[in-house]
Amino acid sequence: MDLNQLYFDHQLLLMQARGAASEDTRLRLGYNASVVAGSIERLNSVSGAPRLRHWKGGSSGRSGQLQLKPSAK
Repeated sequence: MDLNQLYFDHQLLLMQARGAASEDTRLRLGYNASVVAGSIERLNSVSGAPRLRHWKGGSSGRSGQLQLKPSAK
């Protein structure tokens, strides 16, 4: 899997989650972003690539625990 594609997918999912119209959609997209963040962390670990210090999987800094604020309406 291409690491750049994973970063792209992660950011896209976060943006979609933040703009989601329903809570169910927001939670589903947030979960999917967490899964992708975990893939990024595993790929970096397995490949020996240095982890970017400023990148943290998810807005909370821990994959699997995204804290998405509801979109302002």
